[in-house]
Amino acid sequence: DVTEDKLRLAYELDPTNYTNYGNYHLFLSINNLGRAEADDYAALDIAHQTLETCKQDELDPASWVTAASAAYNIIYHIGRHHKDYSIAQAKASLAEFDSCIGKYEELLGEALRNGLTIPASRLTEMEERVAYLKKLRKAQGVYMKRIMSNDMAAHIPHQAN
Repeated sequence: DVTEDKLRLAYELDPTNYTNYGNYHLFLSINNLGRAEADDYAALDIAHQTLETCKQDELDPASWVTAASAAYNIIYHIGRHHKDYSIAQAKASLAEFDSCIGKYEELLGEALRNGLTIPASRLTEMEERVAYLKKLRKAQGVYMKRIMSNDMAAHIPHQAN
């Protein structure tokens, strides 16, 4: 498939790029872009690979926006397939997301304090994506509490802010 090849190539060239990752993950996870059916597990694999790749970046806060996006996609997958996951796995996925957001905020703060110039449009774009991801995470946390078990309600941490 030409579309899939192009999306995969862009992703492989820079897996930490939010757009490259997002487009490729979306292609894998939905079935109306010329594919016979969605491949949830290929999408999950790409999310895990991307998360691990982005976590290697100790400098660029944008990599951590991509990491948070991948972490959210993992949370979403666990929510959709909750019968296949434990409460501990669900909680760990939420904690992983929160950690990515924390690392993004830490690196962004360091970059700005150290005088790194980030174009205003790029900064705005990252901040908007992070705000959106935080909203998705909050909603997914509520959803997971409801569906997985009564026990989970007492144990999934709320996201700060």
